[in-house]
Amino acid sequence: MREQMAEIVKEQRATNYAKAGRWIENNLSEAYVKSHQDSLSDQQYESKLWMVEEIANLGSKFDYTEPCHIEVVGSWFGWPLLEYIDFAFPNIKQIDCYDKDELCHPVFAQYKNMFEPKYPIHQFGDWFARSDVRRRHVIINTSGEHMPWIAQRRNFFKGNPLVIVMSNDYYDGEGHTHCVPDMMELMRQQELGVTYYTGTRSMQTYNRFMVIGRMHAESTN
Repeated sequence: MREQMAEIVKEQRATNYAKAGRWIENNLSEAYVKSHQDSLSDQQYESKLWMVEEIANLGSKFDYTEPCHIEVVGSWFGWPLLEYIDFAFPNIKQIDCYDKDELCHPVFAQYKNMFEPKYPIHQFGDWFARSDVRRRHVIINTSGEHMPWIAQRRNFFKGNPLVIVMSNDYYDGEGHTHCVPDMMELMRQQELGVTYYTGTRSMQTYNRFMVIGRMHAESTN
């Protein structure tokens, strides 16, 4: 699987990602040019690949017979995560992506037009501002260092969604308001009822932490 994803990276860096970069250069500020470059860094790629691999390894614990509805919290530009997500969840019904930065949305739309996903993908603003009760199968947050923890919103979800959260100890990063010093603090912070996986990866400038589990100890309706 990693070899397949590595080949995707090689091909797309010279095509769709380059096209998106040129669109940003022509339409947005230098800050977004830099942000787009950061989204395609080796550290970002490695983090997404790590997440997808570990979810795939845990596949026997999840029921893939029912198409899953996924929410991605702090989705940034959406890609490259959405390019690999099928490797983790082969039966996707819909993906809802949330980012409170409205200028991320037109970049997201550019990617969406280029990649043409085979299932609906919708964009929304601030995930933490949504107050309706809904049923989702999976909640993903790969940028927990930027925002409050998922557990604060558990009352807005029916059932017992799978939760994947990443964070890091890079306290000096711009907008890094919720970093954690270690894996144990991330687990305590997220308050998951069931934990399937915890791990730490050493990156070039920081440690990245990931926890995969469910909101509640037992499935609820």
